[in-house]
Amino acid sequence: MGLGELAKLYLGPQALRLGLNLSSGAAALDSFYPLWPALDASKCPVQMIDDARGLALPPIDVTIIDRITHIEETEPFKKALLDLPHDIQKRWQKKKEQLATSVPRHPEFEKLKGETSDTFSIRVGLKHRAHLQPNADYSRWIAVGIGAHTEMGHG
Repeated sequence: MGLGELAKLYLGPQALRLGLNLSSGAAALDSFYPLWPALDASKCPVQMIDDARGLALPPIDVTIIDRITHIEETEPFKKALLDLPHDIQKRWQKKKEQLATSVPRHPEFEKLKGETSDTFSIRVGLKHRAHLQPNADYSRWIAVGIGAHTEMGHG
């Protein structure tokens, strides 16, 4: 498991650039480390050294979001949701269930560009989006808006 996490750290920037979700479990990232005989990783401490500063490299800021288990809906969000068709309300409930287990790939789930705060958008049906904002450590999310693509600032 630790080797898979190490692979995510090395591959993360490229995966983000390409819009790949390394957290989906579709790829066995630990297979990048063919060890024979297999080592018991629980008995082998892994030391990670951040030597970017010593090499005069810019800091790497990578956040891997693999699931969103807690979403708090604001009052304006709840009101906007109630104004939408019943099938969109049901889709939002299903989307929350999906997010609790895995985060979909771009463009279904994406960080909005040009925002000063961390605001993410998730597709809810073909013509609707919801906007979410994480807290500082990404453990809790706030649903701040939901509506048609154009109402939410999407083309």
